[in-house]
Amino acid sequence: MASDTPLSVEQPKSLERSRQATLAALVQVDDNSIRQLTRLSLPEIQAVQQEIANVFPAGNLPAFVLSGLLKLKGRRPNPERVRQDVTALLRGASLIPEGLYGVFVAGPAVALYAYQKLLQLAGMDPASAFPQGPWQFYLQFSLREDTARHANETVGFQQALPPSADPATTAAAWVCAGLEILYRYDDLLAADWTERAALRLLTEEAADAEVAGLAPFVGLVRDWK
Repeated sequence: MASDTPLSVEQPKSLERSRQATLAALVQVDDNSIRQLTRLSLPEIQAVQQEIANVFPAGNLPAFVLSGLLKLKGRRPNPERVRQDVTALLRGASLIPEGLYGVFVAGPAVALYAYQKLLQLAGMDPASAFPQGPWQFYLQFSLREDTARHANETVGFQQALPPSADPATTAAAWVCAGLEILYRYDDLLAADWTERAALRLLTEEAADAEVAGLAPFVGLVRDWK
């Protein structure tokens, strides 16, 4: 037990140094530009900077992304810019002290949260960067490109939310959907395999009967997708 003590003491020190370095870099960004572009007061700006440093202590990376947003023409980042910024933040997650965040769940979550706060400092509407919601953005951005080529869509859920949705209710719905997928994953894979196999058999039979170029067989796979 005694051998573990230096590690438990060193990790908070490392985390605090990372937070201080991140906050120092954010403070160096021209606050006059921030105050001109956002409606936040100086205490509110300082509070957001502190929050970013607390949740995403990745050195000067958040300040670098913020500087780029401040120089961006227009008040709404295009999808390509959002992808570039989020990619930079996700890659910079390696700068966070080891053991602080997970790679596949917490890492992306805090990166997206930090980016929304950076958009706020830059005077941009975070919702405009993620018109279908940040979670749907991440599904299309990263999870869709897994080796199995599976995707979990949440567009309908995002569109069904009322304008002033309770954050706790929204988070509970996301957790429930995630648990549902985990518990039913084998069934989902089985259903996917069965449908793909059935489509292949139908396509082969249609080709043998020389009707593959006719409806409904000509667009069968496209319609299924």
